[in-house]
Amino acid sequence: MEEMRRKARELREELAAMKSQASRADDKEGTSRESATLNLKRQTADIMKEINGVKSSAIKAQSNLAQQRKNAAEQAKLETEAIEWEAKAAADLAEAEAKARAEHEAKL
Repeated sequence: MEEMRRKARELREELAAMKSQASRADDKEGTSRESATLNLKRQTADIMKEINGVKSSAIKAQSNLAQQRKNAAEQAKLETEAIEWEAKAAADLAEAEAKARAEHEAKL
């Protein structure tokens, strides 16, 4: 997640540097400036696509993490229920054994 944020920050900084570079273009060379502007627009679009891709990846990662947490919580719940059932079964068995022993001793 932090890596994605860092990448987005780097891309924004790169975009700002390119905009600054284009604004410093020599006014005397109108054609060159127009070309630089077009290139900047293309590069800006590419960077924005990449930023959106990073955002999309971050959202997917958050969604996956939330699902993993949900699954882990469900697993813990099931494990707790299993332990409770095992404890109840052990208690029922101990009670049945005690009852059987008492009945056996009563017959003697």
